[in-house]
Amino acid sequence: MVWAEYVYLLKPAEFIESDENVHKIGITCQKGNKRFYNYPKGSSLFFQMQCVDRKLLENKIIKKFTKKYTLRRDLGKEYF
Repeated sequence: MVWAEYVYLLKPAEFIESDENVHKIGITCQKGNKRFYNYPKGSSLFFQMQCVDRKLLENKIIKKFTKKYTLRRDLGKEYF
């Protein structure tokens, strides 16, 4: 049973260290910031929001980001 669904935006530590402007959109069912702590130390969480359908919302955000930002296909469909 899923208790909560979240969508988030973060900048992984490797891109902070290399001073690259790369951000990741992600989703999780882990409560609170628990998922964020699985990323390398030094990563920055910019935004996290509870939602009803995380996959649908992630797809909508990715679609909007693709129109406005450069999709980093070399990293995955959720990196901009």
